[in-house]
Amino acid sequence: MTNYQGLPDSLSLMLMSVSLLVAFWFSGPRDSGGGRVVAAIDSLSKRPWISLLLVLSVSLLTNLGLTLIRYPLPRIHDEFSYLLAADTYASGRLTNPTHPYWKHFETYHVLSQPSYMSKYPPGNGIFLAIGQVTTGHPIVGSWLALALGIAATYWALRGWLHRRWALIAGLLLAINVPMLMAWGQTYWGGGVQLLGGSLLIGALRRIIDRNRWPRPVWQYASLFACGAVILANSRPLEGFLLCGVAAVVLLRWIWKSPASDRINNLVQLALPSLLIGGIGIASLAINNAAVTGRATQLPYSAHSKQYTATSMVIWNALPPVPEYNLPAMGAFYRDWCRQRQLDAQTFAGYTALVTSKLQHLSHFYTFMGGLCLLPALALIRRDRWMVFAVAVVLGLLVIEFQFVHSRTFPHYVAPVACLFYVALFQSLRWLHAAGHSNRLARMVLPTIVVYSLLALIAYAVGNATRIESPNRSEIVELLEQEPGKHLVLVEYSPDHNVHREWVYNRADIDNAPIVWAHRLGPEADAPLLKHFADRNVWLWQADRGVEGLSQIELPADKR
Repeated sequence: MTNYQGLPDSLSLMLMSVSLLVAFWFSGPRDSGGGRVVAAIDSLSKRPWISLLLVLSVSLLTNLGLTLIRYPLPRIHDEFSYLLAADTYASGRLTNPTHPYWKHFETYHVLSQPSYMSKYPPGNGIFLAIGQVTTGHPIVGSWLALALGIAATYWALRGWLHRRWALIAGLLLAINVPMLMAWGQTYWGGGVQLLGGSLLIGALRRIIDRNRWPRPVWQYASLFACGAVILANSRPLEGFLLCGVAAVVLLRWIWKSPASDRINNLVQLALPSLLIGGIGIASLAINNAAVTGRATQLPYSAHSKQYTATSMVIWNALPPVPEYNLPAMGAFYRDWCRQRQLDAQTFAGYTALVTSKLQHLSHFYTFMGGLCLLPALALIRRDRWMVFAVAVVLGLLVIEFQFVHSRTFPHYVAPVACLFYVALFQSLRWLHAAGHSNRLARMVLPTIVVYSLLALIAYAVGNATRIESPNRSEIVELLEQEPGKHLVLVEYSPDHNVHREWVYNRADIDNAPIVWAHRLGPEADAPLLKHFADRNVWLWQADRGVEGLSQIELPADKR
């Protein structure tokens, strides 16, 4: 079994054992383990801009190295949808016209009506488009988003923790295999949401703690608003909930301010928030109008109305089942997704679902199985900000667990990831302080550092030697060696795995070198073949792998 570390569980346990032995060796009577790590970066942490650039650089270079070892290929529905958004933005458009033969190109998480575009908010697609435009590789956008997100987390943690512990956190996150694996080496986001949430949370703390951070309120309010806009364009629901909590905290702060400062504080908060927030809302409305035809309708909502056969919340009644043009899409939305909600409405099903979600998140976010979080329970009694951090994280998790998602993927809760790391690294700091009299406590930080480095090396080696299962990238390689342009008719077997979909296309379908289309039958396919009469036509029986590819020789009267 492979966990979210990208490593088999047995290998993770072996690396943990080695890390513990190394930490034990370094943690003698004199604190030479974690203490040396802290002391080595103490002077560097006094230079915030250099530290910020270091965290940013380590994240970018680590992602670069992993990509050079094995180039990330899109595999899941969401990734192809985000790549469509990236290609659209890179082409200078907000959306694409509906193709006249759109039924052949229907696919998951993509709108075909009233326009052809990804259903997702634009944030992650914009970063992928930056990578595509600047380097020709959308994956560079994932690197950039993650690096900026981790750098913003470091900046935010400087407002919550001692500066050297913020730097330790930033460097550990920059080499953290789960983040690199799920957010830096894929196309479905995470870094963008982390960036937005960290800007908002870091600015919130600095606004409230005016004695520690004497810069004008409007500067931090501007960063707060930027974070809110990023969340609105990447993870609207969770972003809205976090912004609501933050707004309550800010209103309480204004109310408790001296009467002479209230108006000034309110103005300094309101003006940049209204200006930047207004620009963000306007841009989102423009994007909505372009994709769905209505400024107030999100593409995600329009897609749900057309395809979804479940409710968003587990306990709601199920909606009517839409009609599907493709059997595979019907099997996915009507059978698999709908049955998942029905199962979750039972006690056993709901318990299993929540347990699965917790395991999924714990593999991603925690170090050492989360044992280093235990001191947070004691620290909550002393620090009201720890109470706030833990309460917000737990509150969002409780809400997330009411949704139908089969898993709560880490990027779903990335807006509050910064607060989770506040609790985690504050606990590590407490353990390190306790290490002066307790050798076990003294071992925790060096164990995490050694494990993070060993896991990164193991993941890189495993990535280089992993045997890929057949997918459409092999078909692409074959067709790129053939002259001319190509049309691939994709056909699935009756027992096809609905989680593997290969019909995804570029933003400009007609001018793409390879066009992927569903095979709908001779009569329905005839107009499509005539439309693409200048192309080589192939049939790919996808569930047979590469062997399922064969060229179709059409008579002249069929073209």
